[in-house]
Amino acid sequence: MAGVLSAASAQTNAPAVRPLSLSDCIAEAIKHNFDVRVERYEPLKSQLALDAAYAGYDPTLSLSGTHTHNNTTGLLTTNGVSITENNSFNSGLGGALPSGATYNLFGNMSDSYEPYPEIAGGRWASTSPNRS
Repeated sequence: MAGVLSAASAQTNAPAVRPLSLSDCIAEAIKHNFDVRVERYEPLKSQLALDAAYAGYDPTLSLSGTHTHNNTTGLLTTNGVSITENNSFNSGLGGALPSGATYNLFGNMSDSYEPYPEIAGGRWASTSPNRS
C-alpha cells in the first residue's frame, strides 16, 4: 500500500508539460533577452538626443517692468508739492536659427504723469464751491 501512495504522490507533483512550437520558443527567448529589452529604448534615446541638439535654437523671452512714485516738496515746485508716477515696460524675444542667423525683437513703453494735480501746498484742494 505504501508503494501505491508514493507512486500517486509522484504523479501529482510533476509539472504540467506545455507543448511549444518553434515560433513560441523564439518569442519567449526574445521576451526574456536583456539585450533585446535594452535595444527597445534606442529610438527613444535617439529622439531625446535630437531634441537636445535643437534646444540651442529655442527662443528666449524677456519681460520687465518698473513703477516709481516721487513725492517732492519744496519751494522750487509750483505749488509746494510735486507727485509724479513713472511706469515702464520692456520686452524682448531673441534666438538663433539652425542656419546661423540670429534674431532679436524688442519693444519698450514708458509713461510719466502727475496723478494728483489738484494738490496745493501739501493739502487736497477743494473742487467744490466754498460754503460759509
